[in-house]
Amino acid sequence: MLFIKLWSLKLGDEVSVHYDPMIAKLVVWDNDRNTALKSLRNALDQYQVVGPNTNIEFLKGLAGHPGFIAGDVETGFIQVFFFFFFKKKTSFFSII
Repeated sequence: MLFIKLWSLKLGDEVSVHYDPMIAKLVVWDNDRNTALKSLRNALDQYQVVGPNTNIEFLKGLAGHPGFIAGDVETGFIQVFFFFFFKKKTSFFSII
């Protein structure tokens, strides 16, 4: 199953730095983790946001990482695999 919640933005609205950065939420669930992650990757491939920068590419990388798929994650997972997710020189915090 797939659920998308959009906040009330319309054409011409400004998303300022003072706005809650979560302007949309994508939730998927299924009978098991692998099937749900497959649905998540598929939904992220089709997700389209025009205007503000998003973290969709990061989420695609995360959802496709073998360790994440296996459920082998902990609080330092992103930091450990930082260069897997962010091949360019960038700060993680500049894209969230």
